[in-house]
Amino acid sequence: MTFTKIVRRESETFSPSNVALWGASLIIGLSFALLGGAKFLLPWAADQLAVHGIPTWVRFPVGTAEVVGGLMFLVPAVRLSGAGVLASVLVGGIATHVALEGVDATVVPFVGLLALIVLISWGLHRAAWWSRYATALDQFTARENLNDARGVWALPGQE
Repeated sequence: MTFTKIVRRESETFSPSNVALWGASLIIGLSFALLGGAKFLLPWAADQLAVHGIPTWVRFPVGTAEVVGGLMFLVPAVRLSGAGVLASVLVGGIATHVALEGVDATVVPFVGLLALIVLISWGLHRAAWWSRYATALDQFTARENLNDARGVWALPGQE
């Protein structure tokens, strides 16, 4: 059996951990995309920023980053980049909150969400990292099998 077939078989199986990771990434990605869009449309975002003395125009780049990061977090090919965008938004928000109000209980959910994004990204990336190398492993294995069949036992560079 080739590595490519193994990768394809493992990616098509629905293990509980895969389903949980995909479900959590779907919930987080959609939540960020919707809440980021709400920053553009709803006046409460401007009011919240004004209360803390932050310029109200900040909601537009933050909302854009949340929408883009949330949508990227939904697409497997760019999920790690989306996680980076969302992590940047969360770190900026946590740092701003701590600078303005100090460390209190309202920071804990955001730190937990940041940890969840990192764990989901790590879990999905870890599960698929070697699939990128499946074709190369198949080519290497085929070459080695051919060399074995010919009775060629050469060290690298002596071929």
